[in-house]
Amino acid sequence: MVQVLITVLLAGALSPEQSHQLAERYNVAQAAIGQRNYVKANTDLNALVRDFGSSEFGDEMRYALAETYFNLGQYDRAADIFNQLLGRPHHPYIKPEAMYGIAISEMMRGNFKQARITLEQLSKQQGYDTDDRTNFALGVLYYFLKNYDQAAAKLNGLKLPEAKFYLGKVYSATGKPLPALLQFRAVTDDVPNTSLAVMAHFAAGQALFINHDYDGAQAKFQFFADNFAYSPLADYARYFLGCAQIAQKQYASAIDNLTPLVSSDNSVLAAHANYFIGCADMALGQAQPAVERFQRVRANYSRTRVSGYADLQLSRAVLATADTAQALLGTSQLATMFKTGDLAGTGNYMSGVIYYQLGQYGSAARQFETILASHGGTGLREPACAMLLLCLSSSGQCDKGAALGAKYVTDYPTDSTEWRAKTLYFLAECFYFDRKYNEADDFYQQAYAHPASSDISVYARLGRCYSLYHLGRLNESVRGFRNLVNARLGDTAFTISAYLGYGYSLFNQKEYLKALDVFEPLQKTFPGEEMATVPAYFYAGYSYYQLGYYGQAVDAWSELINRFPADATRAPEAAFRSGDTYFKALEYDKAISMFNFVIERYPFSQFGPPSQALIAQCFYNRKQYLDAVREYQKFVDLYPADAQTPSVRRSLETSYYLAGQEDSAVMDDFLKRFPQSELAAEGQYNKGKLLFDAGAFVQAIAELQKVVVTSPGLPIAADAQLLSAEAYARMMSWREATQAYQKFLDYFPQHEQRAGAIFNLATAYFNSGAYEQSLRHFRTVVDSFPASEFAESARKNADISRKRLGAAEGEGEDAAEPGAPEARPPDPDADPAAPLPAPNKGDNQP
Repeated sequence: MVQVLITVLLAGALSPEQSHQLAERYNVAQAAIGQRNYVKANTDLNALVRDFGSSEFGDEMRYALAETYFNLGQYDRAADIFNQLLGRPHHPYIKPEAMYGIAISEMMRGNFKQARITLEQLSKQQGYDTDDRTNFALGVLYYFLKNYDQAAAKLNGLKLPEAKFYLGKVYSATGKPLPALLQFRAVTDDVPNTSLAVMAHFAAGQALFINHDYDGAQAKFQFFADNFAYSPLADYARYFLGCAQIAQKQYASAIDNLTPLVSSDNSVLAAHANYFIGCADMALGQAQPAVERFQRVRANYSRTRVSGYADLQLSRAVLATADTAQALLGTSQLATMFKTGDLAGTGNYMSGVIYYQLGQYGSAARQFETILASHGGTGLREPACAMLLLCLSSSGQCDKGAALGAKYVTDYPTDSTEWRAKTLYFLAECFYFDRKYNEADDFYQQAYAHPASSDISVYARLGRCYSLYHLGRLNESVRGFRNLVNARLGDTAFTISAYLGYGYSLFNQKEYLKALDVFEPLQKTFPGEEMATVPAYFYAGYSYYQLGYYGQAVDAWSELINRFPADATRAPEAAFRSGDTYFKALEYDKAISMFNFVIERYPFSQFGPPSQALIAQCFYNRKQYLDAVREYQKFVDLYPADAQTPSVRRSLETSYYLAGQEDSAVMDDFLKRFPQSELAAEGQYNKGKLLFDAGAFVQAIAELQKVVVTSPGLPIAADAQLLSAEAYARMMSWREATQAYQKFLDYFPQHEQRAGAIFNLATAYFNSGAYEQSLRHFRTVVDSFPASEFAESARKNADISRKRLGAAEGEGEDAAEPGAPEARPPDPDADPAAPLPAPNKGDNQP
């Protein structure tokens, strides 16, 4: 509403120039919000409030600013601004909007009482009593207050993806995992590739876990861990996966998943991970490791609730060890207690350096972080910070390195050791590779200006020149690179980088003849260095092209194609037209050659997307599906926003599926990459079915459950669950079979095989000795499905169950009398998709 009104009001008291400036800057901020770039939007809106806050449009800008604070998780700041707007609204329509903002901010701060009061006031405003946002906010409030019926009433029917998410949470909390899964699936379909979709995937796993469906929880959390490792929830997914495995007695796998979490910065998560690893160790009979785990929880996380449970488990674990083990535990505790003094942290630093040399940057970073956190008063602080920044830069965590390093040099501004120059240089590198070139420029300058910069000064100057190049300050970059080309002749990589930067800068200045004078000698000076020759040939050809010397351009590019075909770049319109002609004549090899000319030379020209799509289509038409997959994927990677992308994605899935029909390894890869595709569901089911047919029932169940939890709304999910139940029955795991059949009945109550499933459920109960349950379910078949093929057998088997139940209770016939049914596994030669054999059809088999 605010965006609409500001557009209308912009014709107000501001001058035309001011109005134009305000509208333009406001639209930029709104575009950032639309892209979910709330940091940029917040910066832009703060500037707008500063410049135009006293105008008649101040309220609208402050409201938008408060929204960005809310979306950044700064709820206190958001609430302050919303309250200011509510207290002094310049326009009447702002008041209810501010009330809504206050309500949701207070809710996120945990102040539910104030949120409820504000929402009740808001619902009295005209039009807001039926507004979807009001109902959504009330639904979320009721969810947090655990008033689930009221929450469902408010959230049901709302189209907002957030409303569907919280409705799924309500269903999860009220023991309805299937409706919860369907709501979460709707969220991932509505807003894919968003943080809300990632949260929905995680919440789906939680819904299964808290409702004790550990097979399904394992499948879902494994999917999350494989596909969303970057998410802040990834560690929690590993935690739930490990706990689900403990519930299924898969202790070794649980330990593998929980172990990385013991070093988590989240003390509660680390404490719980240690605790459950200890429990798994105990279950495996490894008492001493369990003692150490429980002791760690008690000593390091004494303020967590799980610490009390650890104390109890510790007593059990110690009793299971011998005196020697107890003595070892005591010495371990003493070694942990004394970690101070002049040598404190030295072991961590040396370990970190070794880890870095081995390329294990994450392990190295943790060692240096330990020094900063625990030994910051020693002389190792500055070297540890510099090495930590190097590790983060080397591992691609440049944003984290930039944030950490900037805070460090602010907290310790006066360090004068020789390591400070390295710290500044590695900090500049983090900013550079995070594409924040202004900040990189500043820290590069600080690095080479530092008194102790002798060994890194020239590298800092090179980094600064590349920053200037990216900032478009080409005159400065040309001068800088020209002064560096002879600065480190003994360092080949440095010299090549300086020459390339010099040539790039001249090229972008359109000084093509001068650029040729750089690129052509570079090819000859470093003929064996790919980092020199590939860009040199390419930009030499491109310079000739810009000068109109097309023959020389083709010669240079041909040399590059012949020597380094994977790095070629090419694209004239004639090549596309020629390729299209070849394609229509079914001469696919020549078509591919021409289209590749376009893609590799000018991938982002107007001919790039259709060329890439037709390359893939050539392979598809020749039934070379794996090649088609590769080319369709290349299209998606190169042109994610192109209008053809949705249809190309469908073709990619189809090609992958068809290739998977010929190669099981490809099908496995297809299932990992497109887990929510309907074709993937079919492929996943077939994978499980093959394992079932081969008698690998445990593995079959694991694969079939992936269908159930990933595609619960598809018909094939029911087949997967039913086949899972049959697998348990084949293994004579009657308790698990009853649970699996009951899950099928709960999830798919309208399924056409419901009668057979109830009959098989009764059979499983009989085989497990639960005659009362078997009697009840056989009677259900008789009463509810009298016309089914199972009715007659169910009637007879109900009588057998009744007799067996009476015998067990000491009444009626003896349980072991001749002719009484005996619990036996189903016929192993039976069709695995068919129901279990009817109890009365064999001689003595229920």
